[in-house]
Amino acid sequence: MPLKQFRRFGIALCKRLGCTKTDNRLAKALRKLEQSLGPPSNERLRRDALNAANSAYQDIRSRKDGMTISSAIACTLVCACADGPNVNLLGNFEFALSESESLTLSQIRRLENELLQRIKSS
Repeated sequence: MPLKQFRRFGIALCKRLGCTKTDNRLAKALRKLEQSLGPPSNERLRRDALNAANSAYQDIRSRKDGMTISSAIACTLVCACADGPNVNLLGNFEFALSESESLTLSQIRRLENELLQRIKSS
């Protein structure tokens, strides 16, 4: 998958998880990531989004033991902002959905496929 498409998929996953509702810092980072895709593409905005998402993630992780829904949501955004495709994007997304909405893996995979098809067709 091309990097731009990967980031759009990551944005769709983050929106599905409600990043904009869970933490203002994540909402701001997600907006920056969206803006970074352009046109024209803006690498500085993408790095700003990555730094903001990572800062929020580190703060959330420091307050809780182990992986939580909040930290999985934040980590999903960090992965979407990363320099290149990151395999942890789907793992964090799947963990957050299974824990927060009690969805099965097959339900989550169906949702992922639907989101991916929307991204590919746009």
